[in-house]
Amino acid sequence: MGAKMIQPQAFSHVEVAHSLTLFRQQSSSIHRMANNVVQTFTQKTGAWR
Repeated sequence: MGAKMIQPQAFSHVEVAHSLTLFRQQSSSIHRMANNVVQTFTQKTGAWR
């Protein structure tokens, strides 16, 4: 019974850590995309600073 109680918690902790890692990767790629858009926009207009 004790092992059954521990297993789901450990599994959910692994899931949470995995989803957090995925979220960090996605947010960092989104930040990179936004920076690229800002850079291209600044290069085209030259007056966005």
